[in-house]
Amino acid sequence: MQLTKTLNSIIKNVTKGHFKWSSLQINLNTKAREHTDSNNDGPSVVISGGEHTGGEFYVRPTKESESA
Repeated sequence: MQLTKTLNSIIKNVTKGHFKWSSLQINLNTKAREHTDSNNDGPSVVISGGEHTGGEFYVRPTKESESA
Protein backbone atom coordinates (compact mmCIF):
# COMPACT_ATOMS: atom_id res chain seq x y z
CA MET A 1 0.00 0.00 0.00
CA GLN A 2 2.88 2.40 0.73
CA LEU A 3 4.26 1.86 -2.79
CA THR A 4 0.89 2.81 -4.28
CA LYS A 5 0.68 5.95 -2.14
CA THR A 6 4.23 6.93 -3.11
CA LEU A 7 3.65 6.39 -6.84
CA ASN A 8 0.36 8.30 -6.73
CA SER A 9 2.17 11.17 -5.01
CA ILE A 10 4.92 11.16 -7.67
CA ILE A 11 2.36 11.23 -10.50
CA LYS A 12 0.49 14.09 -8.83
CA ASN A 13 3.74 16.07 -8.43
CA VAL A 14 5.03 15.34 -11.95
CA THR A 15 1.73 16.36 -13.57
CA LYS A 16 1.28 19.32 -11.19
CA GLY A 17 -2.19 18.02 -10.32
CA HIS A 18 -3.46 18.36 -13.92
CA PHE A 19 -3.93 14.62 -14.50
CA LYS A 20 -6.71 12.42 -13.11
CA TRP A 21 -6.41 8.62 -13.08
CA SER A 22 -8.40 5.68 -11.85
CA SER A 23 -5.85 2.87 -12.09
CA LEU A 24 -2.15 2.25 -11.62
CA GLN A 25 -0.20 -0.55 -13.31
CA ILE A 26 3.24 -1.68 -12.14
CA ASN A 27 5.37 -3.92 -14.38
CA LEU A 28 8.69 -5.50 -13.46
CA ASN A 29 10.92 -7.27 -15.99
CA THR A 30 8.06 -7.31 -18.48
CA LYS A 31 8.59 -8.12 -22.14
CA ALA A 32 5.81 -7.00 -24.45
CA ARG A 33 5.33 -6.98 -28.18
CA GLU A 34 4.34 -3.76 -29.92
CA HIS A 35 0.71 -3.13 -29.11
CA THR A 36 -1.92 -0.43 -28.74
CA ASP A 37 -3.69 0.16 -25.45
CA SER A 38 -7.15 0.44 -26.97
CA ASN A 39 -9.32 0.34 -23.84
CA ASN A 40 -7.81 3.35 -22.07
CA ASP A 41 -10.23 6.11 -21.15
CA GLY A 42 -8.18 9.25 -21.79
CA PRO A 43 -4.44 9.89 -21.74
CA SER A 44 -1.81 7.77 -19.98
CA VAL A 45 1.30 8.58 -17.95
CA VAL A 46 4.30 6.23 -18.08
CA ILE A 47 7.13 6.36 -15.57
CA SER A 48 10.02 4.02 -16.24
CA GLY A 49 12.78 3.15 -13.83
CA GLY A 50 15.54 0.61 -13.49
CA GLU A 51 18.05 -0.82 -15.90
CA HIS A 52 16.87 -1.32 -19.47
CA THR A 53 18.68 -3.15 -22.27
CA GLY A 54 17.79 -4.43 -25.70
CA GLY A 55 14.56 -2.53 -26.19
CA GLU A 56 12.86 0.80 -26.51
CA PHE A 57 9.68 2.60 -25.57
CA TYR A 58 7.80 4.21 -28.44
CA VAL A 59 4.65 6.32 -28.32
CA ARG A 60 2.85 6.61 -31.61
CA PRO A 61 1.04 9.93 -32.10
CA THR A 62 -2.72 9.71 -31.67
CA LYS A 63 -4.99 10.23 -34.66
CA GLU A 64 -6.14 13.52 -33.11
CA SER A 65 -2.58 14.89 -32.88
CA GLU A 66 -1.73 13.69 -36.40
CA SER A 67 -4.60 15.74 -37.85
CA ALA A 68 -3.82 18.88 -35.82
